Amino acid sequence: MAGDVVNIKVCSPLKLRSGLTGKKPAICHYSYNLPLCKIVKRQTNRKNMKYHVFFTAQYTEPCLQNGRFGATSVNSLVNVKKGDVAFLFDGLKWKLFGPLKIISDNQFYETDDIYGKNRRNVVNYPNRVAFDNKKIKSIELNKLFAYETDSRTENYLVNRTLLSVIIANKQVHSTPLTNKEGQYLENILGQLGEVTTINTDILTFTDREIVMHNVINNRKPKSEAIFEMLLMLKKPYPIKLENENTLIYNQFILGLQRQIDILTITEQEIKIIEIKKRDNQTNPFTQVIEYLDYVNSDFRLQIDNYSKRKYRAIVLLEEGNKFLNSNQIPALENLSVCSFNCDRNYEITINNFA
Repeated sequence: MAGDVVNIKVCSPLKLRSGLTGKKPAICHYSYNLPLCKIVKRQTNRKNMKYHVFFTAQYTEPCLQNGRFGATSVNSLVNVKKGDVAFLFDGLKWKLFGPLKIISDNQFYETDDIYGKNRRNVVNYPNRVAFDNKKIKSIELNKLFAYETDSRTENYLVNRTLLSVIIANKQVHSTPLTNKEGQYLENILGQLGEVTTINTDILTFTDREIVMHNVINNRKPKSEAIFEMLLMLKKPYPIKLENENTLIYNQFILGLQRQIDILTITEQEIKIIEIKKRDNQTNPFTQVIEYLDYVNSDFRLQIDNYSKRKYRAIVLLEEGNKFLNSNQIPALENLSVCSFNCDRNYEITINNFA
C-alpha cells in the first residue's frame, strides 16, 4: 500500500507478497551520469542505510499525503528501518517519487483508514512504515530511461537493470535495492526530479503497535510470511550476523523476476535462503538450483563483484514437509538443508538436516 499509487490493488497472496501493488509494475530506468565518487562518499557516511522501492497503483496520493506505505503481508516491510530511503513507484502513471526518508523504527500495525476497508470492514494495508513527506520529487520513467545514452558505461547498465526490476514486477509490494542502485536513483531524482507539492497535515506519526506484537496477540495463523519475518527479526542461524558489514535482504529480485526469500552477503560468501511450510508442495531444490545460476550471472550482484564470492543455498523446511527426506535432496556441495519448528509462542527452532 502506498501513496498516490496509481491503481494498485491489493495483491493476491502469491507467496508472501501483499501490499499496494497494481497489475502493471513500474519501470525504472536510471541514467548514471553522476560522478561515482560522490555516491561512494555518501555511502560511507550512511553505512547501515538501505534502499527500497514501494509499488502502488491507486494510492499514491494518500501515501504521500500521510507519509505512509502499507502492506498486507507481514514480511513485505520487515527490513525497512529508520534512516533507510525509499522510492514510491506509481504503476499507473509510471512515475517515481522520492527520496522518502523512513522515520519509523520498524514496521507497525495501524488502523487509520488511509486506503479504505475490505468487505469485512477491516482497514487495508495495516502493516505500515512512516516516512518524511516534506521534500519529495518525482520523475517520469521515460525521462529516466532517456537520460542514459552511452551503452558502454556502468551507469547505463545500472539504469537498465533498475528499470527491468521495477517494470517487470507483478507481485511484490516492496523490494530492496543495492546501495549502488539506490544512490544512483537518489542522485537522478536530485538532478532531474520535479518538486511535488503535497498537503502534509493529514496524519502525524506516533509510535504504534509493532507488527510482531500484533501477530502474537492475535494468534495469527503461521505462514511463510510470518516465518520469514521471524527470521529477519531474530536472525538465528543461518542468518546470524557475522559482523556489521553483513548485508541482509528479503524479497530480493534476481534473474527472471525471482523473489529470493532471504539473501545475505558477507565478505566471504553469498547465502540464498528459501523457506517452505509443511504443506507447501513446491520443490524447493528446483528453485534454489535456478537461483544459484542467477548468483553467477545477474548484473545486480556482479556490479559490486559479489558474484566472485563463494555462494551456497540453504533450504529451511518446516518439520513434516515431504521434501525433508534424504532421497529428495540433490547431492550438491553448496546446498544445506535445515528443518525448523515454530511453537505456539512463535519461537523458531532450527536444526541441521543435511
